[in-house]
Amino acid sequence: FDKFYWRNTPDFEQNGGILPAPPLSQPLELMKWYAGKDELWYATLGLLCMVLALLLDWLLKRGLCRDLVGLGPAAVAGEEPDLPRWKRAFILVAAYYYHDFISAVTHISFDFMPRYLPFFGAIATG
Repeated sequence: FDKFYWRNTPDFEQNGGILPAPPLSQPLELMKWYAGKDELWYATLGLLCMVLALLLDWLLKRGLCRDLVGLGPAAVAGEEPDLPRWKRAFILVAAYYYHDFISAVTHISFDFMPRYLPFFGAIATG
């Protein structure tokens, strides 16, 4: 039990926690690299397909583009009037700052977390 939770991979130990990955401009190489690092990468494919199907359904039938930018088909004709542009802009800016705040709090929490904790210690190191 202890060896499993307290272990680091040889790559992590050898490179000090920095695993060189291909750049984002080479997506196929990046996918091959990621698949080589994660032994269960194929288990996420079903969930990825479900998320993409939900997004496509929301885009084509449920008014995602209408909600975000005011263009495209409405979810249900005559349902509610569209938001004014200033309200839509306010919501997008507020969502951006909320996300930024939550991200900052999370990173600060990990910075001050003890490195010896299982799972969280490995995240705190980078």
